[in-house]
Amino acid sequence: LPGIFNNFGSQAVTINQVNGWGGKIDHALTNNNKLFRSIVWSSLYSPGISTYPGVLSSAMPTTDNIRIFRLGEDSILRPNWINHATFGFNRVRSGTNPTADLFGWPAKIGLTGIDPNGLFPYLNVFDVGEYGGTQIYSNAENHFDINESLSWIKGKHTFKFGFEYL
Repeated sequence: LPGIFNNFGSQAVTINQVNGWGGKIDHALTNNNKLFRSIVWSSLYSPGISTYPGVLSSAMPTTDNIRIFRLGEDSILRPNWINHATFGFNRVRSGTNPTADLFGWPAKIGLTGIDPNGLFPYLNVFDVGEYGGTQIYSNAENHFDINESLSWIKGKHTFKFGFEYL
């Protein structure tokens, strides 16, 4: 609408906490054979934001945890033939972490016929907005990666052959 400025947009700013670390170990078995192992561990936490505070809030704390593992080998078969193989595993887990103050709203406001320990009911007021009804979810995924390649160096040219399975 013309003439309306600085409307209320949110009760909070997006605050994310990220913790992560990683490491890699290389080991030379021989002059022509090398192994490496790596790991990455990260966690993202967000308290969630909502346009409206209190019971009308749809904010829900969420976490995303990522674990990445790699194991690889490099072999020099000849001075101009190099083989590289890698096995990888990724684990991604995400979901909500409801706090105790989000539960019990149906009983507090006198609603019957639904779970009295549940969350505040979801309300959708046409052309106005959505309120409450915070969703609870959990998800976990595993991903595998296998990579094999052979590099052939011929003069000023390098040719690479291989495959990758995801």
